[in-house]
Amino acid sequence: MARDAQPRQVGRPARISRDNIIDTVLEIGIDRATIAAVAERLTVDPSTLYGHIKNRDDMLGEAADRAIRQARWPQEAMTDWRTFLEAIADRLWELYCNNSGLAQHLRSMPIAPPALLSRSAQIVTTLVELFDIPLGEAALAVDSIGDSVIDSFIFISQLDSKTNPDGPTMRAGALASLHEAMEAGVDEQLADYITVLEEALGQDGVPGDYWKDKIALILDGLTYRLEKL
Repeated sequence: MARDAQPRQVGRPARISRDNIIDTVLEIGIDRATIAAVAERLTVDPSTLYGHIKNRDDMLGEAADRAIRQARWPQEAMTDWRTFLEAIADRLWELYCNNSGLAQHLRSMPIAPPALLSRSAQIVTTLVELFDIPLGEAALAVDSIGDSVIDSFIFISQLDSKTNPDGPTMRAGALASLHEAMEAGVDEQLADYITVLEEALGQDGVPGDYWKDKIALILDGLTYRLEKL
């Protein structure tokens, strides 16, 4: 005699998933996404998240990787390598602007997330195969541009911050210090340098193009090195 079929158990559908968690981190911002904050946004107990993530570092690392994978990247069919790399620099800046805390988190990681490593390798390959740039020069250029963009972005972000909600921005404080130095009767060379620094600091909410000038300097250097080959 055959056994009676066991009744099929229907469990409650999962309230959250790893994808939900990572999406929520990006909505909140990597710099503000704690376990408690994500759980509150998803209306679950914080302990529930540990069924899908190892810890906060795991959660933030995956969010950083996803932000990079989902970013808009320039088409490879550019007219020349310089235009291509300028577009890459612009996209990196846009990526950090659109994902709060991403730049700072990437700088704190011992190794870049897989998506960034993969994207960097694709850019280097494009420079080598499409524009005939030697591998070593291509890798050096991509690494230098990446470092310059992220460091400039973090510095400018710090200038836009405040030590207290009602106080001036750090940029305003830096500019005030420069003005004090100018009024103190410094020598002409230092005065000229301070003028350059003032322009580089930009204005609150308007970072200026000094970071782009740094990229141009890197690209000028690459042009020079390529001409010597």
